[in-house]
Amino acid sequence: MTRFINRVLIWVMALAALLVLALPMRLITTVEGQGADPRNTKPNTNPKNISPPRKPNAMPSSRPQNPNIELVKIIPPGSFAMGSTSGDEDEKPVHRVMINYTFYIGRYEVTQGQWQAVMGTNPSDFKNCGNNCPVDMVSWDEAKSFIRKLNQLNDGYHYRLPTEAEWEYACRAGTTGDYAGELEEMAWFQDNAGVRPHPVGSKRPNAWGLSDMYGNLYEWCEDWYHETYYGAPADGSAWSGGNENVRVRRGGSWRYPTSMLRSADRNAEVPWLHDRDTGFRVAAVARTK
Repeated sequence: MTRFINRVLIWVMALAALLVLALPMRLITTVEGQGADPRNTKPNTNPKNISPPRKPNAMPSSRPQNPNIELVKIIPPGSFAMGSTSGDEDEKPVHRVMINYTFYIGRYEVTQGQWQAVMGTNPSDFKNCGNNCPVDMVSWDEAKSFIRKLNQLNDGYHYRLPTEAEWEYACRAGTTGDYAGELEEMAWFQDNAGVRPHPVGSKRPNAWGLSDMYGNLYEWCEDWYHETYYGAPADGSAWSGGNENVRVRRGGSWRYPTSMLRSADRNAEVPWLHDRDTGFRVAAVARTK
């Protein structure tokens, strides 16, 4: 009888020891597993072996960084024949434009890296092209937002989109034909681009040092589109009125043939267009104050 009682006591003590050992294992599982025990309403302020939560990604700064846009100064006075006698109807009539003021224009199209510095994002479809590729998928409205932020820098310039007359004047660089040089050397277009844009400045610039005026990406201008040049300003200013549903794009892109890269060729699109072949370059004037 005594032997039986001793055996029972041994079994009870062994069972109690097992319960004591199992208890901490149960507590660790509720903290480190998929979730804490819902019955435990008291927060654990010092859980074991758990890394602190990651901080959320920082929001883009509201103040833009300096994107280091390189400008070329166009020296006045300058006069040129805008349009083409052999082109489309919206390139006629050819008319004389006098640029009698100093303005600057970007040596390159605005790049993805520059857009990122100012806007804190990168909308481009061709992100794998790199920071030195032109920013694409930018609407006219968004280009204007970029410029507003750029002007917050107060760096001595007042930035804007080029007018259509300024754009063609800068593109021609003193020439009068369809192109300002050998297109294969100056432009990325349908025949040589490989269905994508390329880093800015990787082709030869025109005589005024401006790269990618032909091809790579279409570039937004300030003007509303008009179906002809009848009544167009002769002083280089932006043309208001007209078809107030569409804005002007210039220069052609990697997507199109040489006929759409001519100095005088014009294209019209709605200002909210997002297209993988559309970007912009900035114009600027020196601040007076």
